[in-house]
Amino acid sequence: MIIGFVRGSQTADEFMLQRAKMQMYPEAPLQNIQNIVTWHNNHQNRAISEEEQSYLYRPLDLFSLVPKEKSPLRRLLERSPRFRIHHFWRHKRQPELPVYDKDVITYISDKRIEKFATAIIVIVGLVMIITPMWILQALGGRTVHKLGTITAFIVGFLGIVSYATAAKPFETLGATAA
Repeated sequence: MIIGFVRGSQTADEFMLQRAKMQMYPEAPLQNIQNIVTWHNNHQNRAISEEEQSYLYRPLDLFSLVPKEKSPLRRLLERSPRFRIHHFWRHKRQPELPVYDKDVITYISDKRIEKFATAIIVIVGLVMIITPMWILQALGGRTVHKLGTITAFIVGFLGIVSYATAAKPFETLGATAA
């Protein structure tokens, strides 16, 4: 990258330090960008002009100031609009909204959705731990079948933990080994 500076403006050092700090922030999630675009389309000329909205079409320039890491399971669940706006997730006390937004804006409880995703992970984990014991007991003395069952459940558990949680690879392997 080649950067030019105008005399009297920021020094190269200041600019590079600012740039380095901004690089630490993760990119804005595509869903958030799409939500903002939709909001601007629904509220044309209420907030900012179309020319000023052009920042939304440069996604590499957008970043999240307060990043929230979501598990792949939660991201999968939130792909469904029905799931996202289900009444179970709504805040008990909604803030007062302008008349034109009352029917289109819903405030949801992030904690409730996170607890639900955690409960799914715990239930699936328990099933993956308990089920093989019952299968092994039913197999009797067939060692090859027992090893196949253990191998299948270990691989399945590793896949589920890798996909359903935001754990790092070594954490995933540690949970599987445990």
